[in-house]
Amino acid sequence: MVGVAVAEEPNKVPVISGDLGDCSADLRVTDVKDKPVYNAKIALEIKYGFAGLHKSGLEIYTNVDGKARFEGLPLKSRGPLAFTATYEGRSTTVMVEPRDNCHGSYTAILPNKPLAKDDGDEASDKK
Repeated sequence: MVGVAVAEEPNKVPVISGDLGDCSADLRVTDVKDKPVYNAKIALEIKYGFAGLHKSGLEIYTNVDGKARFEGLPLKSRGPLAFTATYEGRSTTVMVEPRDNCHGSYTAILPNKPLAKDDGDEASDKK
């Protein structure tokens, strides 16, 4: 299952629900100068159920204030939840343990420069 949410109004905080519990996470994506990043994608894959065999993928894009909200998150999951924010080749991950903070607010700080590509991977792609 994959859900995607996009902000309809630039100032309205977009919300997406995993429908797997009562926990929530408010995320704010910024650059290293603490400026909000508009339209950054935040992705989350939740593993749940016996042995983590079930997966739910959620994606949402930030508003002009760099904010997005995830609701319906499980209190218990197979390990911490990894929220990955990406924008123009830059990426960072925020690890969240809902058992420690069921309704938390978190900041994802994107690096200044995109991640460098491994030259070895490019060479193998040309074959």
